[in-house]
Amino acid sequence: MTVKMKANQYQVIKYYILSFEYSKGIKTVGKKLKCQQKVKKFILLEGQLFHEEKKGQPILVVQKHQVVTILYMVHDHLIGKHRGSGSMS
Repeated sequence: MTVKMKANQYQVIKYYILSFEYSKGIKTVGKKLKCQQKVKKFILLEGQLFHEEKKGQPILVVQKHQVVTILYMVHDHLIGKHRGSGSMS
């Protein structure tokens, strides 16, 4: 499962979780309620934002600038290196 969000939404959610204050752009009661409802689905673990499912483990919210690094770690790095098509172990 993936969680799509705009880049600024990531910062708004993280800011609210850390400070329990709304960012500057959230001024109306309706926007505040919408923000509260959205934030309920997220948790902050070790500085990283996770989407919390009703069942199962939380899912890391990946920002666009993190994608290349994560793909490198999973595919090319020694701890997650791709073993080739012939390797099954």
